[in-house]
Amino acid sequence: MTANEESIVVGLGEMQVRKGTSAVLSCIGLGSCIALCAYDPVAKVGGVAHMVLPTGGTGDKKQVSPKYVDTGVPLLFQEMSKQGAVKSRLVIKAAGGAQMLSIPGANGRLNVGERNIAELELALAKEGVSAAATDVGGTRGRSVKLFLDTGRVMVRTVEGVTSEL
Repeated sequence: MTANEESIVVGLGEMQVRKGTSAVLSCIGLGSCIALCAYDPVAKVGGVAHMVLPTGGTGDKKQVSPKYVDTGVPLLFQEMSKQGAVKSRLVIKAAGGAQMLSIPGANGRLNVGERNIAELELALAKEGVSAAATDVGGTRGRSVKLFLDTGRVMVRTVEGVTSEL
């Protein structure tokens, strides 16, 4: 990151979209959460949704928020579209979805990370798009940065290993 780049932290359940900037959008300390990064290289619009849970309920009680994967994916794409992005041009990358808790006898119900990953795949398919790259699953936490000047996505594990998606 250079001195003229603004750093914007995207907190739990939040979404940020920016156009024509050299800012860096970051999700810090992802465990089971998913950081969905999308970038339109033509319109220079980028966005990140920090999604916490797979769904926000069903029926009349359904909550529409970037906090939930099922509604966060379309919300991110809608906000990016408002700023000039075209869904078919988006370069989509995702990280997170780790299994952070392991309790014998829980039958996987506590594996929110795995459920988030499955819901992400479903939500992207509903939108008619797919991820260009992912770093999901496993048992390690991650932090993610989307560089809005280039669309580059960097992932850093809790062990300190940094890689580009």
